Amino acid sequence: MKQLFIIVLISFAFCLSSCQSNDISINNSSTPTSSVTEQSSESLTALRVSDNVLENKLLEKTTKTEQLYQFQCADFDHNGKVEAFGIIGHKEGIENIPGTLWFANDLGAQKVSTFVGERECDEFRDQSEIIEEKNCSLVSYAADYATGSPSILLQVKEGKPVQIPLFGDGLTKTENEYLIYQNRIDASSLGGRTLKPYWLYWDEKSNSFREYGAIKITAKQFEQLDGATKVLKQIQSEGGKIVDILYRENAIININYQLNIQYEDNKLIADNRYYTVKVQGNSVSIIEEEYRDGIYDVASNPNIATMPKKFIK
Repeated sequence: MKQLFIIVLISFAFCLSSCQSNDISINNSSTPTSSVTEQSSESLTALRVSDNVLENKLLEKTTKTEQLYQFQCADFDHNGKVEAFGIIGHKEGIENIPGTLWFANDLGAQKVSTFVGERECDEFRDQSEIIEEKNCSLVSYAADYATGSPSILLQVKEGKPVQIPLFGDGLTKTENEYLIYQNRIDASSLGGRTLKPYWLYWDEKSNSFREYGAIKITAKQFEQLDGATKVLKQIQSEGGKIVDILYRENAIININYQLNIQYEDNKLIADNRYYTVKVQGNSVSIIEEEYRDGIYDVASNPNIATMPKKFIK
């Protein structure tokens, strides 16, 4: 009887150990998983299992010379089912991954064609991020170009991956809005590449990004704000000539101006500069930036821009 009790006890301990070892989780710094909050232990376990299943679906698409990078898994359309994205390719150097973006859900895995402008993306940076919004989750990747890293944003609609129409580098979420950087050759009349932030917000009604576009205002309108005259005098002291003043509905004003610089061959070169100020109440203050080269447009992504109906004054 005593021997029988010992055998039962050993069997129970073995069973308990096996159950604990079958709890699946992914712990790889190059394939980060999404964060989940306020969920029951049952739903967390379900997510880990789905995480593993979807990762395996993508791993099945790799070849002997390819690997899976930047695996991201979440319930992107908030419908109770998880989906996954990842880059399949071969890494070159520290950051560069020539390859293809893939998508996986409970129906299988498929390639995702992504574009930067009209050019199909076939090289990526070794970086990605899941962005949480109230009504959905987004995934952000970055293309790898010699001149920059354009952001590639995707969401899931009706079970399918959809690229969000947005052009710019380094999408960043701040407390109340998003920043995306325009990569452009506009430092002067001779050229010169610049990076300037533009401001976006997530529109829950259309489930897409909108840009804070601008309207042009006059210097007289601008000077109705406390501190504006000081900014204009600063530009004048630099020898600058105002090109235009742009007001955005998120209380941002960009003042574009030019400096004529004479070079050794006596040619005059127009250098493009700007100041960006923030409106708070009836006052403006300059937003300090390391570089202020280039010229601001009314919108960086005109197809998604919303313009103010009028100036605040």
